[in-house]
Amino acid sequence: MNESELTTIVTYNGSKVGSLEDWNSQIASERLLNTVILCFYLIIGVLGNLLVILVYKARSHMQTDNRYFILFLAELDLGAVIAGVAYSLFLNFYFVLPKDGAVCKVFSFLLQTGGVTSGIVLLYISIQRYNLVCRPTRRQITARHRKIMLAVSLAVGAGLSAPISAFYDVSEVYNAERNVTGFECSIVKPTPLHSVMFSIYSGVLFLATIGILITMTVLYTFILKSMKKRSATFKERESRRKQLREMADANTGDFSSEDLLNSSSQGQTSFNGLEARNSQFVLVDLVKEKHPRSSMIIDKDDGAKYRDSICKRDSRIDSPSKQLTKRGRKASYQAVKNHFSTNRYSYIFISISFFFAISYIPTVIVSAIESRSRYFWINQSYSALQIFLILRRMYIFNHIVNPIIYGYFDRSFRREVKKILRKMLCGLVKIENNSMSDKTSGNHY
Repeated sequence: MNESELTTIVTYNGSKVGSLEDWNSQIASERLLNTVILCFYLIIGVLGNLLVILVYKARSHMQTDNRYFILFLAELDLGAVIAGVAYSLFLNFYFVLPKDGAVCKVFSFLLQTGGVTSGIVLLYISIQRYNLVCRPTRRQITARHRKIMLAVSLAVGAGLSAPISAFYDVSEVYNAERNVTGFECSIVKPTPLHSVMFSIYSGVLFLATIGILITMTVLYTFILKSMKKRSATFKERESRRKQLREMADANTGDFSSEDLLNSSSQGQTSFNGLEARNSQFVLVDLVKEKHPRSSMIIDKDDGAKYRDSICKRDSRIDSPSKQLTKRGRKASYQAVKNHFSTNRYSYIFISISFFFAISYIPTVIVSAIESRSRYFWINQSYSALQIFLILRRMYIFNHIVNPIIYGYFDRSFRREVKKILRKMLCGLVKIENNSMSDKTSGNHY
């Protein structure tokens, strides 16, 4: 269809009905809300992922084993955001106008490659986290293996996405009300063989997606259980350390609790432990041997005297129950702080995998529905269209949320971002001051 045919008003049954451009303008106006959302995606996604790339490339000390995959994911996310938003905006403004079929094929291939590659990389990350957390004594994955796996992930993603280019093309959609034929990027199945091949291809991708999600769920379940167990152990150990510190400080005067803790930690293999029963604390004989003044720590026979002294001391400060409550709260706080500090990278990748699932599942479902009819998008009401557009393009959300996850869990990343922003602001202020000074000096002449 040439330029004159696009601008000519079509006559249907003797009356003027409309043109293809009018129809396209109506579709573009109905998608205005989604266009605004896409622009928001583009700004947040580009700025966020650029910050991640800038921080991790400029700061070599941040390229540790735990952060190795973050840079690759940020580069993949940046490309996916730019390609996904650009293609979606193109469809919003030129949905039924004539277009080259190569545009549909290339963008469908790129977007699917980004999604499949992300899934494979996240699966690989979950396997690595499982080995690090649940099997720390086993042989771990080396840096060379990680590089190979990233290359393999990209190659497999491209290979699995290549067939989609054979199915996406420009198809004609007829508007009976306007008596106009439009041109839409969609799945084209001209023969029954194409339908069978597309069904097989979709089934393989669906099973692969389900397999990846189930595997990641199982692995991260084991990881969470292991982290919970370690956190409980740390909390118990921290509570015991506080009891030792309070007991030592109360009964030894200038004998510091830190001395006791250091000495007991050095002899951990031979230290049998502290028994606490009905407020009678027992330190075994070996601890006494570790410090020359350990005889000042009471034995089991002196439990009554120790209990009386503790009660008298606590009566001047707080009741024993309040002391225990405070001690428990401090131990709990320290345990939680240690838990998130130790396992923050596991939580980063768990969050990334979670948002990957909730972002791509709606996209896959809507894609499967729209592939059944060329008129799926044409026949939707305004409210239904907005909902389906958001769900269809939810995959973009997966690629913009990752920098937010890094900033929330990684303190080093937040610190480096603040440094970069501070330098940028200082540079802008300096430029502004220089321009003002130049103007002032120019006025003197």
